[in-house]
Amino acid sequence: MDASASSTATETSVNTTVTCRPTGAEGPVIEELAVAGDMPPPLGGEIKSGTYVLSLLQFYPGGADAGGTTGLDARKTLVLDSMTYRLTDAEGTDDAGLGAPQITGGTYSVAEKTLTRSQECPTLASVANGYSAAGSQLGIYRGAHFEVYELQTPP
Repeated sequence: MDASASSTATETSVNTTVTCRPTGAEGPVIEELAVAGDMPPPLGGEIKSGTYVLSLLQFYPGGADAGGTTGLDARKTLVLDSMTYRLTDAEGTDDAGLGAPQITGGTYSVAEKTLTRSQECPTLASVANGYSAAGSQLGIYRGAHFEVYELQTPP
């Protein structure tokens, strides 16, 4: 399936169109910061539908002497409705610049403090991450990396 393909997903007898078309929104390029200490735990919370852009990217290497940037840059946009998501993700290094954006889409569900994305395009995959949602922010935990998204446009 190519990046512009779409499919139909069925969840609890509701048909939803999943697409891997670009999100149409673009946030700023964010530099990843290395942070000393322990990563805060996921708290869960209510995830609002809308368009989110990456506003903070942190790496917790586990050392007390961490600080500064890691050399990783990213631009990400996440569009959520009540059941589906689209993620446009471009990452790169300070030296090489951002790579081409990768676009994924599928359905998602939440259970307590875990956000599970069932990717349907461009390939099938399942990704589960801890998350924290409060106000207009959504934090997603990816191993030692913590991504904070800011809600830009609610539905």
